[in-house]
Amino acid sequence: MWRALATGLVCGLLIPVSAADNEYPRCNCDEERIWSVENILECQITDRSWTIEEVKIIEVVTDQIAVAISHAAMLEDSQLMRDKLVEQNRAWQRAKKNGMRLAKRGTDSKK
Repeated sequence: MWRALATGLVCGLLIPVSAADNEYPRCNCDEERIWSVENILECQITDRSWTIEEVKIIEVVTDQIAVAISHAAMLEDSQLMRDKLVEQNRAWQRAKKNGMRLAKRGTDSKK
């Protein structure tokens, strides 16, 4: 393949992998975010153009890649949120336990 690239015998197609920011929870705008560009190369000796059907198939696959990336980002966000909530719950439990201990000391000292 690299030899074909060096000699210029390449038919390439660049497709952006993107999703609207409203599908990505960390963003607060309605613009489209491009995560990557899929570079699809085909090395051959004869001149060649991509057919409409091939481009449509590649666009569908690229859309699925964007969905997978979006889902992975949402999973990461939910895991981070879960970890934060677990830590907050632990802190609340410690505070509750300390409060109960202090309340018990207060009632014991009044006896």
